[in-house]
Amino acid sequence: MNKKTKIILMALISLVFLGLVIYIIFKPVGTPVVTPVVTPVVTPVVTPVVTPVVTPVVTPVVTPVVTPVVTPVVKPIPPRIWTSLVGLPYGEVVEILRSENPELSIVAIKEGSMLTRDFRRTRVRVFYDENGIVSRTPKTG
Repeated sequence: MNKKTKIILMALISLVFLGLVIYIIFKPVGTPVVTPVVTPVVTPVVTPVVTPVVTPVVTPVVTPVVTPVVTPVVKPIPPRIWTSLVGLPYGEVVEILRSENPELSIVAIKEGSMLTRDFRRTRVRVFYDENGIVSRTPKTG
């Protein structure tokens, strides 16, 4: 294809595209848009029938290695409530709770402070007032 033919071809493509754009922009209102319906042509596909050749597969025998699983023994902490500690100084209450069960996580919290609402069986919250006196019953959770 020579240079002159390429230029003419490009000019024709540009004119067709420009005519399409002008038609889309300035088409009359209310004229139905006709979309051509394309019916697909289905051609049957013929697949050749292949008879499989079966070759025996030798599978090696593998003996599994059994590794024992060791699960740590966790001593469950039963739920507890210490009603007798209300009215005592919070430092004394913390020491009593630590001596009773050193695995507990004891948190001293001033009354009115913000808290998380999660539940932990190993945690004891000790609420105290502005005088340092335990104001609520300490309990696990």
